[in-house]
Amino acid sequence: MHERDGKIMLNITPSKNNSEKNWIDCRINSLYNFLLYYGIDISRDYIYLLSEAYSYYYIYTNLRTANISNVPFAAASESNLEIKTLSALGFQIVMEKLDDSDNSLNKMKELVNQKKKPILMHTVEYMFIRHVEVLEKLKINIRMQSIPILLGFDEKDDYIMYWSSTNQKDSITVRKKREIDHLRSIECVPYAPNYWCVYVANVTSNFSSEYLVTQLHKAIKNVTKKMIYGVDIDSEAIKNLNASEAYIGLKAMEKMKCDLQSMLNNIPKCPDDAGYRKKCYLYILITKIGLFKGSNYSFRKEFGSALTKFADEIADKSLSDIAIDFTEIAICWRKLFVIISKMKLANFDALFLRNVYNAFNDIYEKECKVFYKLATYYEISEEYLC
Repeated sequence: MHERDGKIMLNITPSKNNSEKNWIDCRINSLYNFLLYYGIDISRDYIYLLSEAYSYYYIYTNLRTANISNVPFAAASESNLEIKTLSALGFQIVMEKLDDSDNSLNKMKELVNQKKKPILMHTVEYMFIRHVEVLEKLKINIRMQSIPILLGFDEKDDYIMYWSSTNQKDSITVRKKREIDHLRSIECVPYAPNYWCVYVANVTSNFSSEYLVTQLHKAIKNVTKKMIYGVDIDSEAIKNLNASEAYIGLKAMEKMKCDLQSMLNNIPKCPDDAGYRKKCYLYILITKIGLFKGSNYSFRKEFGSALTKFADEIADKSLSDIAIDFTEIAICWRKLFVIISKMKLANFDALFLRNVYNAFNDIYEKECKVFYKLATYYEISEEYLC
């Protein structure tokens, strides 16, 4: 514990030897500083690889706050990054719901003040879709997940937290308990926080560079399997996503491609159907938010950069060549982002949808090819490859 501005808190001090900037994705920054607290200093790039966050979800979600069902929604990143990252590094962790009750407050104080254990708190960013012409009257609550670190409490039992932001700065701040508890309980899409908290029970591994290399290879292989095979999404996960259907990996990308093709086919048949056009516009707008919040490259640039760093460090030319493919795919994702960013309801027509479809189809074909290469590299069965 240390004192800062008269407040007692756990000490998290960013490494002076690491010159890399914060990621836009605040979850990676939180994990980086959380690991520093436990004496592990690895790059944010490697944290991203270990988290197995690279993904593609495509779900049909139910926007309960807007009373709209079966709305297509895509996301390019996993939730619960901390679970796989910490587990890969040998931490035994506890994931527990600690709500706004006095009992939960006492448990948090015991963990932080007495046991000296920081807590990763699932919450959401301040993000609400508004001032968009087709959404002004819809109460649609789409927010992205965040995991600030609880470090202590002030004299009013408000939270002292580490919470990074997109301005490349680390911030330790005092936040009103009721304000944060509200953000920890919001019903939203895609990942409702539900008061989940994560903390360390025990550290069981002897961390070493050799161990890290092994775990990085394992994580990349798992991402490859996930993207190729997809995984069975259990009913509880679908419930947490507020979804009626859910797909993952290349199968999810194929499903989205089919929906885009269907829209492209139907728009010319109903040029005067304002309701259908607004529905399609809403779908593309929500897709943009899900795919590009946190990275204008849907995290493909970040993955390529991390893979390049890893390949260079272990002097693996084959893996380095594959990393270049991801960098090229990232450029395609950026192209799609630019196309969708120019979208307006007034120009939402077949030509616009054709540009979206072509850009996404190009991405899909390239991702199929690059994961075929990774599957060959890791000697994964070719049964379900594109």
